[in-house]
Amino acid sequence: MNQSFDDICPMRKMIQAVWISILIVYFVPAYAQHHKKAVPRKTESAKKADTVFTATLGDVPSGQLLPASFAKSLLDKPLIVRDQEHQSFPVISFSFGYQAYGTYVNDTTGLPEKTSTYISFPFNSDRLDSLWRTRIGNELKTGDQLYFDHIIAEDKNGSYHLSSPLHFTIK
Repeated sequence: MNQSFDDICPMRKMIQAVWISILIVYFVPAYAQHHKKAVPRKTESAKKADTVFTATLGDVPSGQLLPASFAKSLLDKPLIVRDQEHQSFPVISFSFGYQAYGTYVNDTTGLPEKTSTYISFPFNSDRLDSLWRTRIGNELKTGDQLYFDHIIAEDKNGSYHLSSPLHFTIK
C-alpha cells in the first residue's frame, strides 16, 4: 500500500488555500495599524490656530455677578473679542441666551415650586438689537443668567475665529 498524501486527502490544495486566506485576513489589519504617520510642520496658519480669543461684553469679562441695573446698561454695549496680544477683532455673529427663574403654585399640591425658562436667539452683529435689549432689560431680576455663546470674530485676513463664551449671573 503505497498511498501518497494526495490520495488520502484530495482537498489538500483547498485546505491550504483556506489557511492562507485566514492568515491574510488575520494579519493584514494588524499590519495596517502600524504605518508611520506624517508629522505636520508648524506653519503660520497652525500658529494662528494656537491663538486664544477671549470675549468681553463692553469691558466686562465672563463669570461676573452683576447688579440688575448695571446689567441693563451693559446690554447696550458691543461684544469685544481680543487675542493674547490684546488686539481686538470685530464680532460677526453670536448666540444670546437668557435664563429666567421664577416660582409658581403647583395645582396638585398647592405649594410653590421653582421653574426656569430659557430663550435663545442668534445675532449677526456685535450687540443685541433694540427689541431684545428692551425686553431683557425689563425682565432682569436676581438669579437670572445671560449667555453669549458661539461668538465668531473675523481677522483682517477674512478668517473666522470662535471665541470663548460669556456667562453672567444677576445679583
